[in-house]
Amino acid sequence: MASSAIAAADDPFSWSLFEAYGAYPAVNDRHVVEFFPERFPQGQYYGKQLGVDAFSFESTISRGDTNYVAMRAQALGEEPLDESIFARSAGEHEQLLDIVRAIEADDRRVFSVNLPNRGAVRNLPDDAVLELPAAATATGLRPLQINDFPEPLAAIITRKLTTVRLTVEAALHGDRNLFVEALLADGAVVDRKVAEDMAAELLEAQRQHLPNFFVVG
Repeated sequence: MASSAIAAADDPFSWSLFEAYGAYPAVNDRHVVEFFPERFPQGQYYGKQLGVDAFSFESTISRGDTNYVAMRAQALGEEPLDESIFARSAGEHEQLLDIVRAIEADDRRVFSVNLPNRGAVRNLPDDAVLELPAAATATGLRPLQINDFPEPLAAIITRKLTTVRLTVEAALHGDRNLFVEALLADGAVVDRKVAEDMAAELLEAQRQHLPNFFVVG
């Protein structure tokens, strides 16, 4: 009981999703809150501020930088390999070699992988790429059917997929207005002027990769 109370306190939003939908997000609060900006007005998170004293931007970047330096030193042979990586449980590391071996042996092990839906989840778009449970077979990765995916969760994911579609369409056609609509559809920005300023700044930063947005005449 004590450990459950600690887990619930550490990830209150994830547990609220479980209570509401009967499904717990494996990534926990640090990642899942990114997908529900509308539920945290002005970044307020259970008495804390997202990015400040809850999942601080600075500490996250610092931790990433520290990990990179350590990994680089090990890769170059400047430091001994951290053998604790071999003790990690499933899901804590990249599983590429495990997947390749499972395909080679045709042993039908199940992994979570990104694949085109193609009917695996009937209430989500057929062409959407989803993270799905899939069996590794000699003929490749075969997604498992999820026939009882809850409609409320399907609605949430469909909204996110719509934002992605709008963004892609905007990029293909160099349509700034559509890009602004995509930012608004995501839910993180609710003020159109803010969305327009953000779009302009993002496009300028990626100008060399998005020439469609800078065609004159």
